[in-house]
Amino acid sequence: MAEARNRAVIEAEGDFLVFCDDRLKMNKDAVSIFEMAIQQKLKSWMWGVKDGYPKGFVENFSCVRRKDFIQGGMFLERMDHYGGTTQEIRTRFERQGYTFVGIDGANAVSTVSSKSKWQRLDDIVAMKDLIYKLYS
Repeated sequence: MAEARNRAVIEAEGDFLVFCDDRLKMNKDAVSIFEMAIQQKLKSWMWGVKDGYPKGFVENFSCVRRKDFIQGGMFLERMDHYGGTTQEIRTRFERQGYTFVGIDGANAVSTVSSKSKWQRLDDIVAMKDLIYKLYS
């Protein structure tokens, strides 16, 4: 997934990127809300509210300036299993001085359920181990 996302980022032509998993449906104003918010802050990564719960940062419903994202190293393609991309991104970009900001008005709802985290435990453990090795 990281490789496909990176290819899309390189081909993109806009100033900012909005990431949204295919199992999510954004509210009609989400992109414009992200755009207004990101224009006010440099080196920041915004995330929206999924399913009515203002959780912490998750890259699968988020927005970042394209130029900043490319300079920051884009998605790490070694994160090739479920469960590590969000933590790896946040760790690496925070070390580069980025801030992570939740945006209340950008909302999305799930259209289908994803697998339980317990069903993906082996992948999660492998990715957490990789993050530990990379950043400890």
